Amino acid sequence: MKKITVMILFAVLLGACASKPAQSPDFIYGNKLYNNFVNYYLSGKARLAERAFHDAEEQFLRMDAMCNLSRIYIGRYVLDEAGEDLAALEKASEFASLGACTAEGETIKFLLGKSYEKSLLPEPYYYTAEADTEKIVSLSGDSDFPDYTRTRLMRRAAIDYIVTDPAKSEKLSEAAIVIDRFNGWSLNILRDLIIIKLAKEKMGQNTEDIKKRIELVKIVLPKK
Repeated sequence: MKKITVMILFAVLLGACASKPAQSPDFIYGNKLYNNFVNYYLSGKARLAERAFHDAEEQFLRMDAMCNLSRIYIGRYVLDEAGEDLAALEKASEFASLGACTAEGETIKFLLGKSYEKSLLPEPYYYTAEADTEKIVSLSGDSDFPDYTRTRLMRRAAIDYIVTDPAKSEKLSEAAIVIDRFNGWSLNILRDLIIIKLAKEKMGQNTEDIKKRIELVKIVLPKK
């Protein structure tokens, strides 16, 4: 359960390295490219996502922005929500080491389940590192967070509630799917539907329609 909890943490918010002004045109452009990656990735558009990520990486390489490079790889790892993209975290660690990026280094330790210094964690990890499920639900309602962060937190809480309160789990997943539909994020919609199915099964409800919806969404997503 701890691994699932860590994987469903929301993607890191990009910030500039100490050596680069946060609002520089180059940083803003790199941030835009990374945000394109996030949208393509969650929409299930794998080829466009890979291209956008490559462009973001190239932009930050031009800036010698090691901390930003570490952040985008941390973000890529967290977006996976399954913890399978360890290569991304290895790249993040490499860039963090090259840039002496303290916050990113602590974030990587946290994601790997290693000992970390909470006071050095950047947002949002500082707030979610030791938060209980009720706190996660509260954070998911914060409109200051991007939508993909909010729905990720909803799924995290929904997973925690599947056994103890499946009705609440379903309710949180239904709230997440409304946001994900609005943004056209097919991958997140699939994740939401799977949790809804599990919650309904736990309550002894019929899941045939949900199963059909899951299969229909899978059709438009690229095969791994």
